[in-house]
Amino acid sequence: MANTRTNSIILFDEKCATTNKIIVARDHTIIQLDIVDEVDEQTRIITRKTSTYIQTVSVRMMTIADDSIAQLDTRDEFINKQYFR
Repeated sequence: MANTRTNSIILFDEKCATTNKIIVARDHTIIQLDIVDEVDEQTRIITRKTSTYIQTVSVRMMTIADDSIAQLDTRDEFINKQYFR
């Protein structure tokens, strides 16, 4: 795709982390969470991996958002599996 100056523009679709549904650009009801593994105390710079989760309002309305974020964090190894036992 190109804009009026004929510069190349790359468009990325966002997907809900829980349902894998594509989120349209006009949807203003989504939330985006950035989970960080470790931050340096002195410089406040992110030193390890991060993960971004996007959820739609339908997931938040079904009250499964907290559980799905916990499952995604466990999958991406931000939370130990033994934490939930």
